[in-house]
Formats: sequence, structure tokens, C-alpha cells
Amino acid sequence: MGAYAIDLDEGTFAQDRDTYKNRLKDPRWKVRREEILMRDGYRCVVCGSAEDPEVHHRQYHYIVGASRYRDPWDYADELLITLCRKCHTNGHEHYKVPVVFLDSNNKIL
Repeated sequence: MGAYAIDLDEGTFAQDRDTYKNRLKDPRWKVRREEILMRDGYRCVVCGSAEDPEVHHRQYHYIVGASRYRDPWDYADELLITLCRKCHTNGHEHYKVPVVFLDSNNKIL
């Protein structure tokens, strides 16, 4: 049906990591993050904790023609969830975030 990576391409992500981290400082991410936190009642959807809420991307989108990941604020609501720092860290330690490869028209390859 299309290219869907089970594992995060660590090499590709490492190349884009600094840029991605800078995008997390962008005002558009701050607005989007607040929308998701508010939607989830500022509570972790896994354990219900309100301590240290963070927004987690359930998958990453890599735009092949642009050789970069989609901007963090440009994901659908269902791909963003609130997790407490503990659940977020535990999740990343046990699972790799899936990567979906997209063409320049945002269609899955």
C-alpha cells in the first residue's frame, strides 16, 4: 500500500534533529501543543497524571522530496497525545515512533 517504516531512521533523523529541536521553539508549535494539552485536560492519556505533561507524536512524517520531517505543529489531532514525562520517556525507551514517508503532496509513498 505504501512505504511505512516500522523503525525510525536514526541516521536521517539525526541529520534533521537540530532543525527539529529548533522547530519546537516556534510559536506555532507552542500554540499547537497548548491545543493538545487542553484537549486532553492537561493529563497523561496513559496514567492520568497531570505532572509534567508533554505532547507526543504517535508517528513522524518524512517528506521525501524536501528531505526533512514535517513541522511538529502540522500533524492531525489524532497523531498527537498528552503524556506525562515518565510515560513519554518509558514509551520512547520501549518503542520506536513509526515513520511514514510522504511525497511533496503529502501522499503516502
